[in-house]
Amino acid sequence: MGISGNPLVLNVPISERRSETRVYRLKLIATDGPFIAGAVGTQMENVEINPKVIQWFQEKRKISEKTLRQTKIYTEQRRLNGDETLKETIVFPSFWQGKVVNYKYRNAQKHFGQSPGGMKVFWNADALTDPRLQTDEAPLIITEGEIDCLTFLEIGCPAV
Repeated sequence: MGISGNPLVLNVPISERRSETRVYRLKLIATDGPFIAGAVGTQMENVEINPKVIQWFQEKRKISEKTLRQTKIYTEQRRLNGDETLKETIVFPSFWQGKVVNYKYRNAQKHFGQSPGGMKVFWNADALTDPRLQTDEAPLIITEGEIDCLTFLEIGCPAV
C-alpha cells in the first residue's frame, strides 16, 4: 500500500546570500513486515513514565508530561548496546495507521536501539493524515529525531 501526498517544498540555503527551492515528492510505503504488535492497546493504556525522566524532559527540554503521555512515551528497564546492567530507558513507540509497528529506545548514556524487525517509519507518522496539511492550515515539519518532534508538538505544531 502506498501513500502519496502533495510535494514537500523546501527552501534550501546554499550560501549566506543565496538559497534555492527544491521540491520533493514523498512516497511512504507500508508493508506487512515480520514485526507483530501484540496487545498494544493494553500496553499503551497502562504505561509508566519514571518521574525523574518526566523531570528531565520538563527541565532540560521544556516538554510537558502531557505531551509525553499524548505521544505514548514511557520508560522501562532495558539493556542497550552491550550494557551489563538494566538501565532506565525511554521508549518511543512508532505508530502506523494507529498501530504500534516499532519501538525506539534511548537511555541517559545516549545508547540507542530499536525493535528487531520493526517497520521503518517516521516517528509520529500518523500526523501525515492530519487534514490541515491538505488545506495549508498547518505546515508539515520534519525533524531529525523524536525529541525534536516533541518540541514542535509542545509548542502546538500539529503535523510534525
